[in-house]
Amino acid sequence: MSLTAFEQIKQLVQASSQWEELAAAWQKEPNLAIKNAAGSLSSIIITLLRDREDAPVLCLVPHLDQAERMREEMFDLLGSTSVFHFPPSKIMPWGHRDAPTVSQQMEVVEALLGFRGQSQNGNGATNSAPMIIATPKALLAPIVSLDFLQARKLALRVGDEIPFDTLLNQLVEMGFERQPVVELQGEMSVRGGIVDLFPFSRGIPIRFEFWGDKIESIREFDPTTQRSEQELVAITLFPQIIEDEGSKSKQKKAAEKTTTLLNYFPENTLVCIHKPEQIIAALEHSKKNEEELAEVDDLDDEGEALWEALLKRFERFRRVTFTQFRHDEGHALDFLAQPQPAIHGDLKALRQELEKFNAKIEFRNPRLFFVCESASHAERLSDLFAETELAQFNIELITGNLNHGFVWNEVGLAVYTDHEFYGRTRRPQRKRRYKDGLTFRQLKTLARGDYVVHIDHGIGVYQGLQKIKAGAHERECLVIHYQDNDKLYVPLEKMDCVQKYTSRESVVPKIHKLGSPDWERLKSRTKKRIKDIAKDLIALYAARKAQKGHAFSQDTLWQKELEASFEFEETPDQTKAIEEVKLDMESEKPMDRLVCGDVGFGKTEVAIRAAFKAVQDGKQAAILVPTTLLAEQHFNTFRQRLSRYPVKVEMLSRFRTRAEQTATLELLKDGKVDIIIGTHRLFSKDVAFKDLGLIVIDEEQRFGVRHKERLKSIKVNADVLALSATPIPRTLNMALMGVRDMTNIITPPKDRQPIQTEVSQFERDLIRQVIMREIHRGGQVFFVHNRVHSIYRMAGLIKKLVPEVEIGVAHGQMNEHELEKVMLGFINREFNVLVATMIIESGLDIPNTNTMIINRADRFGLAQLYQLRGRVGRSHHKAYCYLMIPPIRNLSLEAIKRLETIEEFTDLGSGLQIAMRDLEIRGAGNMLGAEQSGLIDAIGYDLYVRILDQAVREARYEAMPETEPLLVEHEQCKVELDEDAFLPEDYVSRAEERVAIYRRVAEAQNLKEIEAITEELRDRFGRLPGPAQNLLGLASVRLLGTRLGLRTLRILTKESFGVFSDEVRPQQGEPFKNWVGSIVQRAAVPIEFFQNGGLGFRMRVPKGQYSLPATVKLLASLQK
Repeated sequence: MSLTAFEQIKQLVQASSQWEELAAAWQKEPNLAIKNAAGSLSSIIITLLRDREDAPVLCLVPHLDQAERMREEMFDLLGSTSVFHFPPSKIMPWGHRDAPTVSQQMEVVEALLGFRGQSQNGNGATNSAPMIIATPKALLAPIVSLDFLQARKLALRVGDEIPFDTLLNQLVEMGFERQPVVELQGEMSVRGGIVDLFPFSRGIPIRFEFWGDKIESIREFDPTTQRSEQELVAITLFPQIIEDEGSKSKQKKAAEKTTTLLNYFPENTLVCIHKPEQIIAALEHSKKNEEELAEVDDLDDEGEALWEALLKRFERFRRVTFTQFRHDEGHALDFLAQPQPAIHGDLKALRQELEKFNAKIEFRNPRLFFVCESASHAERLSDLFAETELAQFNIELITGNLNHGFVWNEVGLAVYTDHEFYGRTRRPQRKRRYKDGLTFRQLKTLARGDYVVHIDHGIGVYQGLQKIKAGAHERECLVIHYQDNDKLYVPLEKMDCVQKYTSRESVVPKIHKLGSPDWERLKSRTKKRIKDIAKDLIALYAARKAQKGHAFSQDTLWQKELEASFEFEETPDQTKAIEEVKLDMESEKPMDRLVCGDVGFGKTEVAIRAAFKAVQDGKQAAILVPTTLLAEQHFNTFRQRLSRYPVKVEMLSRFRTRAEQTATLELLKDGKVDIIIGTHRLFSKDVAFKDLGLIVIDEEQRFGVRHKERLKSIKVNADVLALSATPIPRTLNMALMGVRDMTNIITPPKDRQPIQTEVSQFERDLIRQVIMREIHRGGQVFFVHNRVHSIYRMAGLIKKLVPEVEIGVAHGQMNEHELEKVMLGFINREFNVLVATMIIESGLDIPNTNTMIINRADRFGLAQLYQLRGRVGRSHHKAYCYLMIPPIRNLSLEAIKRLETIEEFTDLGSGLQIAMRDLEIRGAGNMLGAEQSGLIDAIGYDLYVRILDQAVREARYEAMPETEPLLVEHEQCKVELDEDAFLPEDYVSRAEERVAIYRRVAEAQNLKEIEAITEELRDRFGRLPGPAQNLLGLASVRLLGTRLGLRTLRILTKESFGVFSDEVRPQQGEPFKNWVGSIVQRAAVPIEFFQNGGLGFRMRVPKGQYSLPATVKLLASLQK
């Protein structure tokens, strides 16, 4: 929210008589109780008190989600970064601390230590007083004492001298874990004089560069790129462990060094308690479920006693309690504000509420604020209000995080929030600690034993790096093993010919034999098949573009109103998809667009908006789905979204009686049904439309060619929108540009709650507890057991654990009708636990199911776990996924890594490109035909995309030679260097890292990329040794030589020789002498030409220069 808008609201609150009464009472009373500070008015009051006192604030709230939401709200209200959430500690099943939790805790501790340090030293405050939000559980947990942290802090400044080895030992003692590359919080790495650290309290890691024992520089760096960013002058480090990790027997011994967070707050802290009634309930719940709390705090069993014991903790602080019922907190004040009324998106009801508000108040100029979660929401509502009677009310639309609106008649102030206006729950947006996407290690490394694809020799097994002699000098090569233990040594300059083999999970490729024609035959066969598909696609695309269809009207007020009422904020991908679909519909050419994206990523909303747009032009829309269940789901979704408008939505499926179907068909034929949703039943010959304008095909790949042709014959020039739940990879999308109109939705809804994922050993008590918790909040549970032969036995066990709950079973060996009946029963809540196999992995969206238990999660691949987990968390309720495993000692390292990854990345789409690759390969199969998945398995995904790209370009050129450029590949310049050229092991120690750098050097397309790699090496590893400089110089001359048309380049100590390829000749009509003269004239160093073994030149290295840099300079000068 803009600061000026918030300042205006704060000024209105400060001008009220209630605030004046509060300010007067605050002078006399140590504790106040405030009643009817409705909505987020309580948060505004807290910020005003904090500004007035300039002291730390502790906000105590009952529950974790309330704390997360309040942190966001306070962050915007204060316009300050000094707002923190202190969460309770969390330990992973394998004993690791939960990194995001520790990170938030360390931020709070360091903020309080920093503020206390400023106060004690009498410094002018450089940081504003921190505001900490916590639950009682977090606040009362034992942590290390203030003195313990202060005694072990480490202040480092540029120019300081400190014994290097002593510093490293000290950092390890502080809790930093040594790793080859720093990517996650709590890690450190050492490379020569470079020390990288990622403190838990920082969002970005730190790099120290030493010269001997002296700190030369301190700088922040990006953990994804590993590149330095901002320079720092100094930094203070604290131990990276704050919670007491001792066992209960050790706790007494450690008592002198443990305390609670309360002891970190100074005496002038203001404590603000929210909803004491809920806090009492939370304390009672903690008392029952967590023995630790009782042992640490020795609290009584009774709720009131627990509350009294908690209040005693705050005796040394001033206190404000926001309550509706309790008035034992001292002086009580009534602010007389009311919560924002529930209107459910009805603009007419909003007008009536605002008229009532204007009639009640005595002020001439009431202030009406409408707080929107995003600028796009504000813009959309602004357009809506301007086109209706609401324009008269002078509503001020602003953006920001505000949890709840309020109406304050006494002050003439009404603050509405858009999410409450539309009746949706606002989800907290987690403060991101980790970068999105793969880590540097995952993305760049090639490990010994990995399958690799050499473009000329086929699939082999990577066996590491090996130095070999090239003349008198050393080079490092990749070693690949093929059939019969044949070895292939790949020089660094050919590194771009080798790709890591990627395919669907669990696919094991065939290893090829060196010199065998099998690989070339497989490649040419694959290329032919791909080219045939490409030709067909191009022909179809051209034919569609030649047709003429209906150009739909631009958006109406109703369209804008429908879009503004969408439950989620659109992601950029979704906005792009909607805009592209609308533009296609408004064009005269018939639309044929494919929209790809995971279930729940917003494809259905795209279809609803497209269908509504069609209906407003008097056209009908047909929604084709593959299953009866999906038809039922879409029918309910479309009806709910369009309920405010005169739109008739009907369904044709087996769930309708014959009489109902006949009646629907008659209405459809007469044009009295606007949107028809159906399965294959829509293909029947008795289905007729009055004026069909739009066809939506959901899960397009699940329909055969015959079905699609029948649909096209119903209405030749109708717009077609196809939806697919498997993503089409960006590389494939690029390759098929101009062959099919495609839009990818790869970003999940922004305000969807992350799925809390926990790994646990199979425990019956836990399973019962998890199921009953979900049932008690009105939800349902998926229990995944991926073994058909024992699924009924497992269902029997679950029934024993929760006898009061009805249970259903679903698996792939059931017949279609039986499975349908079970799934429909689950949707209709005839039973609340579904024990199922992987069959639930895709398709249905059941918002009421928000807990999933996966049995033997160690047996699933990452992509499978990701897909399964995506079935929950589709509503405003917090979702949980429990991964049940056998004892840790029985798991492979690989399985543990998979489980750690899925647990760490709780956000949808937040880092699982590993899993996405598996899904993308399915997507490629769906897009281009099922046999394509087999081709990808045979040659690997990366090579498949490379061949596809080439095949499409060639097919385009053959179809349209006058507009498409001919693809010409230039011969690469072969370079010989009379020097060592590699990355020494004492410079870059890890072989995987060297391979990654070699690959980037080999794949560099221009000198800028080489320069960027050079800078990165200097930044990450320090000054470049000679062989590393030669490696990069070699890459530069190879690029320049290839661009110049050189076939070979030989660089000796005192001279260099270059020979042109046979294709390099003067342009037609240009005399040879003039052409040679122009080259000599451009040369930065004198050269002479020769014609022995082809046209070439010789350069003598000028005195005082090295041959390689001189050759780079020469070749750069010869470029046109």
